[in-house]
Amino acid sequence: MKQMKLTIMIFMSLTIVGCQSSSSQSIAFKRLSENKVIINGDTLNKLEGNQYQKYFDSGKLEYEGKLINDKKEGRWITYYENGSLCKEIDYSNGQQNGKFIWYFTNGNKQEEADVVNGIKHGEDKYWNNDGTLNSITTFENGEQIEIRAYKPNYINTTDTTIYNGDVIWKKE
Repeated sequence: MKQMKLTIMIFMSLTIVGCQSSSSQSIAFKRLSENKVIINGDTLNKLEGNQYQKYFDSGKLEYEGKLINDKKEGRWITYYENGSLCKEIDYSNGQQNGKFIWYFTNGNKQEEADVVNGIKHGEDKYWNNDGTLNSITTFENGEQIEIRAYKPNYINTTDTTIYNGDVIWKKE
């Protein structure tokens, strides 16, 4: 049982650290022309207004969003190459602000978090591929405050701090 707890804690910590760093990354930007820009090494083509799109080599849409004053603005949407939704990320003045939603290739949500000025703040929910809730991590200004893990139909009478929504870690 202790090994199981340790495995869960290590997995959760690595997942949270990996996801946290992605939400606060800086964006490398270069304008090639009025209708083309490079963001983080990807060339985007301008459509009507301030809408931009990037395509996979196969010609299928990879992601799309709006640039205002050369900064990401509003909802940016990323797709898997099979055409299904991958991520939805809200931006304001070039920084992630609002919802961050990541999907499995089957269309089920994988993660949903609130981001303020590029930093996670509030609940960060993770789901399993089958759509069941895996965990909820609470953040305050990017700092991890609490982790709740879930496993359906699991009851442990010797340790009430691991599943079914019980707190498995909390900042002292």
